[in-house]
Amino acid sequence: MIRCVKDISPEADRELWALPPGAGYRFLGRPFEVRSNSNRLTRLVDDIYGAFRSPVPLPDPVVTYLLEDGGDRETPYSTIDPGFDSFLCSEPGRAISFWGAQLMCDHLFRLPFLFLHGAALEKAGRVFVFAGESGGGKTTLIIALGKEGFSFFSDEFAPLSLDGGEVHPFPRSLLLGGENLGRPGVPGELPFFFDYQEQRPGDPEPPRRFILAPEKVFPAIGRSPAPPAAFCLLDGFSDTATAARPLPAGRALEMILKSAVNTGYLDPAAAVRAVEMLTGLLSRVPAILLRPGPPGEDPAARARVIEGLALGSPVGVGDLEKIGRRCLAILEQEKNQSTNYTN
Repeated sequence: MIRCVKDISPEADRELWALPPGAGYRFLGRPFEVRSNSNRLTRLVDDIYGAFRSPVPLPDPVVTYLLEDGGDRETPYSTIDPGFDSFLCSEPGRAISFWGAQLMCDHLFRLPFLFLHGAALEKAGRVFVFAGESGGGKTTLIIALGKEGFSFFSDEFAPLSLDGGEVHPFPRSLLLGGENLGRPGVPGELPFFFDYQEQRPGDPEPPRRFILAPEKVFPAIGRSPAPPAAFCLLDGFSDTATAARPLPAGRALEMILKSAVNTGYLDPAAAVRAVEMLTGLLSRVPAILLRPGPPGEDPAARARVIEGLALGSPVGVGDLEKIGRRCLAILEQEKNQSTNYTN
């Protein structure tokens, strides 16, 4: 059970605002502080977002709250983001799920970045972006590349700066489904929580997500933004070996924008910048339709295919500007029809 209680202001609960300072995190340059009276909730946050943890106090952070036993026995957990909707939750997994959604929707999606639903790995100073729908194999693919010298940038969100298009690291822990357990490179015992944001209609319960810190899989964690090497649009799986074929830049633009998760949060000027940024990138960075090979494929052979993608050249760039104008019109239409998650 979850209940939205709208915004909770300091005047409504002075005891809440008297909680001592909590853990500090830095997301894409924005400082945050999480105050809580629950060791269980703060431990879950740190398991998932520990790579963003700041060892020193941060100036003027955005302060959010995760509370246990808010006085309502049916919903004993609270996730509070002053100035935005707050929620009462019946399970700790619900509180963590909704706190993560508030972090993204209330704050990060509004920054000058285009967030792609995708994973990103860096090699030799350039980033390979793997975009695709849930269940498309992003996590499985990057875990297989984890021992092949790639640095980890992100598993779920790949933020591209609207100014220049560099890919920024977003090293949240990997949240694995049960099907990923037992794969090569995945440790045996992992903490988990129930991810209510991923529960689908008809599911008897939300999926269990096992939390895998990226440093357990990857030799290095990316800390600085880097230019893209290739955009890899995932298109199912290959039964034999990893297969790749060039994708026309115009088609890639449409597919990449479809995988973007924050277009509804960008103001009109930022949406124009996003499309201009992508058209500029796709005029010089190759776009690839990628089908990862079966689980038993030699990881080194797969890595060679991925690294070779950066050597290609963009194709079909002639209509890119025209398609960009059409995409911008579609984004504006979608924005007018959409409703955001919170205020």
